[in-house]
Amino acid sequence: MNNRNFLLIMCVFLISMCSRDNVTGPEGVVYEKGAKLLEKRSYPQNSTTPYKITGYEYNADDLLETVTNKDGQNSRVMNYEKYIYSNGELTKILLFENTGSDTYSLTDSIIFVYANNKLVEKTDYSYKKNKYTYEYSGSQLIEEKIYHDDKLFTTISYKYSKENLIDQMIYSPPYQSVKTIKYIYDGAVLTRKNYYNSKSELIRQIEYTCDRNENLILEDPRDLVPLSGGEADSYYRYFYE
Repeated sequence: MNNRNFLLIMCVFLISMCSRDNVTGPEGVVYEKGAKLLEKRSYPQNSTTPYKITGYEYNADDLLETVTNKDGQNSRVMNYEKYIYSNGELTKILLFENTGSDTYSLTDSIIFVYANNKLVEKTDYSYKKNKYTYEYSGSQLIEEKIYHDDKLFTTISYKYSKENLIDQMIYSPPYQSVKTIKYIYDGAVLTRKNYYNSKSELIRQIEYTCDRNENLILEDPRDLVPLSGGEADSYYRYFYE
């Protein structure tokens, strides 16, 4: 899994002091196509002051090397991640927490395993040794399984329309409870995700705004019921090189 694919899980940015109401369409800010993500800012709803700023740094091979999370109020580094590669494949992420006086302690490590140039296993050692396994059909991910202490906790299945992921179904033991995420596009560009509970009730939406070169600049989640997932009452801006 190359660096660009890994960053798809994260998304992308806007200009610094622009209010959310000014970003209504792709003409707000335009970056070059495929621009490099440099910063993500997390805001409380109805605010233009970020509570967290996430910075992205790259190595000489243009691979993501460091992700740093800072307090949006005082720019204090809260934690940072180091990305380690072998032959261009991401093999490890190390997480360091600020323990005070700008000293850092290793608190987590995530190990990635590949087969036939595909990610097949990920192990997170921070809590109960969480393990994730991945199954593919051709180049498309079709199933993910999540284990806690080697016990199956969640199964996630993925469905596609041509190249676009359209449905993500989440099963938890005893597999009678199914939650669904539906992906909505404008052409090939993701514009919205809808979250449904086991009763097929819409509980959460995330709206995505891109510039005309398809760089994500704004991510705006809305919980329709309390505690439906994600950071409550937040939205996110993405900034590029």
